[in-house]
Amino acid sequence: MSLALVVQLAPSSPQGTASIEGVVVKLGTTDAVVDADVELSRVEGVAEAPMADAATAFFKTVLDGFGPSGAFPPAVIANEVQYAKSDASGRFLFRNLKPGKYRLVAARSAIGTPLYPAEYGQHDPRSRGLNFPVRTGESLRDLRLEMATPSVITGTVLDYDVEPMGHVGMLALIVQYRNGRSVPNVEQVTYTDERGQYRLPWLSPGSITWQLWFRILSARRCRKIPHLPVAVA
Repeated sequence: MSLALVVQLAPSSPQGTASIEGVVVKLGTTDAVVDADVELSRVEGVAEAPMADAATAFFKTVLDGFGPSGAFPPAVIANEVQYAKSDASGRFLFRNLKPGKYRLVAARSAIGTPLYPAEYGQHDPRSRGLNFPVRTGESLRDLRLEMATPSVITGTVLDYDVEPMGHVGMLALIVQYRNGRSVPNVEQVTYTDERGQYRLPWLSPGSITWQLWFRILSARRCRKIPHLPVAVA
């Protein structure tokens, strides 16, 4: 007498056939960024490869500027996020991708020259990237992520008698354009020391639409220094 054992397996998620490859470089150059952490997230599904409702809702919340922090994605989106490291030439590769819309981000935590995180499709280092489509079997090549080197401004604040002014508040403001209007955003805040010296690090590279100025606040006066463009260090 023999027993027939029937095992019913749950259907697994179909493996994708698309791929994405590209390179991480320093902004405005061809210099490779080595050991960058590249993150690829599928943020929208399609009819042939849908996403769970919970994952869709989570990505919408995150892209609206909210969401949890942490080194790893929550379980609800773990299957939709992949990671890679840029090699010695700055290149990276993702295989077996499902169709849908994706976001691509690079960051680097290695010791060395600090670099701003970069998103594919962004217009400047402070703007958000784009959701881009990937179709079944498609091979996207030569996607480029450009990471900017932060700038720093140092100086001394003196009064009318050429004496150093200590404990003066300094605001570094970046002008961004939204819906055709210029909107100032605080980039950095610091205070001068007892010698009147200040240091404003991690400033975004300037461009024709980005300007920076200081507003010096003290009990003696309030003075605005004219626009000062910031160049890539």
